[in-house]
Amino acid sequence: LPYTERVAFESGNQNDVPFMFSINANDTPDPTNTAINVFPWMAPLCSANHYATYFTHQPAGWKAQGVEAYHAAELAYVFNMPESVITHHLLGLVIDPGTGDSLEIGDLNGNGVTGSQGDPADIFASAGFDATDQQVIDRMLTIWTNFAKTGDPSIDGEIDYPLYDAAVESYVEISATAEIKAGLGDALND
Repeated sequence: LPYTERVAFESGNQNDVPFMFSINANDTPDPTNTAINVFPWMAPLCSANHYATYFTHQPAGWKAQGVEAYHAAELAYVFNMPESVITHHLLGLVIDPGTGDSLEIGDLNGNGVTGSQGDPADIFASAGFDATDQQVIDRMLTIWTNFAKTGDPSIDGEIDYPLYDAAVESYVEISATAEIKAGLGDALND
């Protein structure tokens, strides 16, 4: 671009369309910093509705080990592809909070190859997807489908998405449930 992103918004040259961003509990620095430092000044410069989602859910097996929603974790739910967590682990995105390194996964199926050595069956089994994950998948599919169809991610009878307000940083946290909260920057800095 011939000018910065901020100049585009301040001069009204951005595409002023409904916008929803999603950030994960243990995301990488770039998206986290964008959610903290860019969206609060960007949203007031738009007339279209903006929404924010904070994704904190993890499948039961990894949650029990303290794994937090890493960069791209929500994609397994948005696209109804639980098996994609295998690739996430192989890419080193699934972090053990105790070591800060890739989560160690043993030989859960007894074939002599551990999940940490790349056995996809062990990786998938260690995640421990269950019925709660299917509920989160259904919720995420509905949120993103509603947003694509109408510009509003709300789900009738379940969640009325608040408009993102830079002053209170309103958002919906997606864990096993969907809950409206405020203070997204504070949540990301915890």
